[in-house]
Amino acid sequence: MTKRSGLIGTKIGNSSYHNVAGKSLPVTIIKIDDCIVSNIKTKEKDGYTSVQLASINGKKEIKKVKKPQQKIFANLKINPKKIIKEFRIDPENLLEIGTSINVSHFKQNQFVDVTSTSIGKGFAGAMKRHNF
Repeated sequence: MTKRSGLIGTKIGNSSYHNVAGKSLPVTIIKIDDCIVSNIKTKEKDGYTSVQLASINGKKEIKKVKKPQQKIFANLKINPKKIIKEFRIDPENLLEIGTSINVSHFKQNQFVDVTSTSIGKGFAGAMKRHNF
């Protein structure tokens, strides 16, 4: 199984999908913005092969972005992005810096792995559970 680059997205909500047989399947709806390749790491230079993606417009002013990230966005001549993530890939799947990828990057009926970060709920759950 070859490793390909992933995408960065935002969960919108949940829904259900009805297939041809009439069976209802739960699905998660994810909004995928265009991801731009901001850096490439190679085995010769860094010891491993990966692609760094920047996505989701969020930060408005370049002054509010940290200096190392300012350099990345200035070289690409794009507006600052909110999220930068790195995906380890196989050397034959390298992309060029500045390449924009979206959902068409995946093949039809291809399985994907999804990771996420949940929002912390703090101490409220224990308070409700134990009535204090």
